[in-house]
Amino acid sequence: MSASADKIIKEAEFLCGISKRIVAKIPLTDEGLKAASVLTSRKIRVAFTLVFSPSQALLAAAAGADYICPFVGRLDDAGQKGVEVIGNIASIYVSNGIKTRIVAASIRNIEHVVGCAGRGAYAATVPPQIIEEMIKHELTAKGVERFTADWTKVAG
Repeated sequence: MSASADKIIKEAEFLCGISKRIVAKIPLTDEGLKAASVLTSRKIRVAFTLVFSPSQALLAAAAGADYICPFVGRLDDAGQKGVEVIGNIASIYVSNGIKTRIVAASIRNIEHVVGCAGRGAYAATVPPQIIEEMIKHELTAKGVERFTADWTKVAG
């Protein structure tokens, strides 16, 4: 929550001291980059949030970030193509052997989920209502009806 590198480091060390499974989530700012370099040297995992461009993604990787979280929906809101930005970042990472993983954020629809997955995102933060939409398909519903009807005929 802090803005200065020193405070970000202290907060991250405290929170990540609770469990090795916790990842420090830091905004991509100059102070965040400074903090990440220190944290990663101390074996604390870092995820950069508020990433909006391939150039920022390169800086995050250079700072040793384990994850970046580009905001797909907010990029779309700004007139850019968020899914394409994910693809551009993934392409740069693959071309350069960068191990930082892309977690697509600000997901607004199924097309974002599928598009980001197809362009190299490792994961996505997906709202529950979109997951519910992803589950549903009319052929699945019809198939369940048919299987139930067939089973009822056989089992009585």
